[in-house]
Amino acid sequence: MAVGDSIGPRPMEASRVGTAQLRAELAEEYTTADTITGRFLVVKPLSETPRVLYRASQRDTVWTELDGLLNRYEHGDQQLGVEIRQANLDGQGRPEMLIHFYSAIYGSGGGTTYASDYVIDISSSPPQLLLQANTRYIDEAFPAYAAMHGEPLKAGEAEQGYERSIKLQGRELLVGPIEAIGLNPELGDRKALTQLPAGRYRYQRGQVLRIR
Repeated sequence: MAVGDSIGPRPMEASRVGTAQLRAELAEEYTTADTITGRFLVVKPLSETPRVLYRASQRDTVWTELDGLLNRYEHGDQQLGVEIRQANLDGQGRPEMLIHFYSAIYGSGGGTTYASDYVIDISSSPPQLLLQANTRYIDEAFPAYAAMHGEPLKAGEAEQGYERSIKLQGRELLVGPIEAIGLNPELGDRKALTQLPAGRYRYQRGQVLRIR
């Protein structure tokens, strides 16, 4: 597997945060938050890595924060996005969660976009990391900027790199194949993605197993 990838389960660091403390933190200037289904909270302080919190039910006043989950990205990233999906992979307790994190850094002529996916069992304490995978590394060039400097881009040169998908489907975790993007992506950039074999995985009897 690539550096930073993991297949678990393995315990994660987590901390407890009360609603009053959260309200005080959200009152700080330039801090925003997105609530997902009333149980998940993504806090986005300005120029800092997003924080992900969850609670057992919408009535709970104490949240659990996943400490250090997204820290592989630099604070200078200009675009950040977090998506959360749920599925009960093991058929027990609360559904597991899939966190998809997107990040991008741009300069005057282009930039690079990244993505990583985390599958987490939040039914126990501490929460268990079932899978961590880097799933996108794509260099982007701005056609107008290239043309202005006398180097017009050919078809397929605006985006070049690699990506793959991680999905929850029913009781299964689907890992897609690595796909090349663009006309001539650098082969070395392929190593930035998880090297987990593509296929179907299941979380059963406390283990994550590839079944095809």
